Order: sequence, then C-alpha cells, then structure tokens
Amino acid sequence: MSSPSPADRRFLDSRRTRTHIGLYVLPALLGLVVAVWVGLFAWWPLAINPMHAAVYFEGVAIEKGTLTRYAIVLTVVVNMLLLSVGAASVNNNLWARSERRYLKLLASWLDSAPAPKPLAPDVKKIA
Repeated sequence: MSSPSPADRRFLDSRRTRTHIGLYVLPALLGLVVAVWVGLFAWWPLAINPMHAAVYFEGVAIEKGTLTRYAIVLTVVVNMLLLSVGAASVNNNLWARSERRYLKLLASWLDSAPAPKPLAPDVKKIA
C-alpha cells in the first residue's frame, strides 16, 4: 500500500471540512423546515390544514365545489413540498454522518500507512 500524495491529503482535508459544516447546517435546516411547518399551522392554517381550508371556504359565495377543491389541493401541495424538503434534509444529514465515519476510517488508515521511501541518490527525478 502506498502513502497518499499531498494532493490526496488536501482533498481529504477539504472533504473533512465540508462534512463538519454539513453536520451543523443540515440539522439546522431540518429544524427550520419543522419550525416553518408548525408556524404555518399555528398562524396560517389555511396553507397547511386541508380541513380548515375546506370549512373556511364553504361559506363563501363562489362555487363551493371548485373553491373547496382548490383549497384542498393547495394545502396538500404545500404539505408535500414541506415533507419533501424535510425528507431531503434528513437524507443529507444521514449522508453527512456516513461521510464523517468514512473520513475517520480513512484518516486512521492514512495515519497508519508507512512513510514513502526516498528516491535512491543515483535515480534522477523526472519533472
């Protein structure tokens, strides 16, 4: 097994930095999505709760069937959007954890790798 080159070590160090950032940013993003979801449910339930929207628009003088259908479809779309963003955040967080474990294993391998042998004095290095 050969020792990694300086370029390989720089690459691994940059990946390690990105993973540590991801371990803080991605859970914060998931918390933000959940907070937005709860906030919309508390302060603007027409955007989140389909039953609230249906009851709210039932008394309006516009065609009840069309408006109710639009209200339900909109709330379902908003919920699906927030659910997909939340699922992506969870997936990215799990990826960052896996990447962190991979980098720890790789670092332990690199630390245990033997040092490269110096070139013999009579062998000229080709540039």
